Amino acid sequence: MKNKTQYIIIKQSPCPKCNGTGVLQHPAWKIYWDQFGEDGCRRTSEEDRIWFSERGYREIPPEEQPCFTCNGVGIIRENINLRDALKEIDGSDLWNIVDAAYDNLEAS
Repeated sequence: MKNKTQYIIIKQSPCPKCNGTGVLQHPAWKIYWDQFGEDGCRRTSEEDRIWFSERGYREIPPEEQPCFTCNGVGIIRENINLRDALKEIDGSDLWNIVDAAYDNLEAS
């Protein structure tokens, strides 16, 4: 009979979407800066308000927003099997010992 016990650990990685910052540029601001470049710095608040209102915004949105992938935390947490974690970390001697132990557990 195979052993059904699994050892799970938590893997924490920087969020790939925001590179660990927890924030993303608001999409409207990306369009804004693509359109105006450095000239955007010389525009008045009223010009900006009009530009955003023409795109359906009642107010100028914040330039950054929480990352939707990591919920603004900057890291991704996932449960992974200890065996897989050790494989990912390194092909070290520790991995070889654990792999042999897993094989013995599965055989029993």
